[in-house]
Amino acid sequence: MEHILGITDLFLKSLQKRDQNIVEVVSMIKGRKQALVRLKTSGFDAFFKIVTSICKKHDIVVLKMDEIYVAKRNRVAGIKNRQYFEIDIFNTVLDMQIQEFGDRFGGISIDLHINMSALSPGDSFTMFDASKLITLTTFYRDDFTDANRFSLSRELDLYYEIVIHDTEFIKLTGIAELATLMVT
Repeated sequence: MEHILGITDLFLKSLQKRDQNIVEVVSMIKGRKQALVRLKTSGFDAFFKIVTSICKKHDIVVLKMDEIYVAKRNRVAGIKNRQYFEIDIFNTVLDMQIQEFGDRFGGISIDLHINMSALSPGDSFTMFDASKLITLTTFYRDDFTDANRFSLSRELDLYYEIVIHDTEFIKLTGIAELATLMVT
C-alpha cells in the first residue's frame, strides 16, 4: 500500500502548493495515472519481491504463489495464491486508485487544465494559444456568446502582442502572478 499510495502522495501534496504551475499539473496528472496503470500491468512481481524481503526480515512465512489459495475457515477457493493476491487484491486496489484519478481528473477537468495552460506566462508566454482560450469559453456557455468569442479572438491577438513586449509581464512565472498583475 505504501508504494501504491506513494505514487499519488507527492502529486496530492504538490496540488496543495499556493503557487501552482498549471502546465506541470496537467503533466503530473497524466504521469501519475500512467504510473498506476503501468504498476497494474507489470508491477506485481516487483511488489511481491518487496513483500517477500520484508517477510524474510521478520521471519514471516511467505506463501508459494503457485499453490491453491485457501480462504478463511480453510475453504479452498479454487484459485492459486497468485491469482488471489495479484488479481483480487493488488489489481483491485490499483483499479480503485485509477478510477479515483479518472473521476477527479478526467474528461472536462483535464480539458480545463490543458486549455488554462495557454495562459501560462512562463518562458515569455510560449504556451500562449488563443484557440485553447477560445475553447475554454465553451465550458462557460452561459457567460460567452458567439459574438463574445469572435471578439475575444481578436482581443487575444492584441493581448499577446502586449504581454510579450511589456516588462511587467515578462518576469511572471505562473498564472497566479498573472492574475495578481491583471487585477492590480
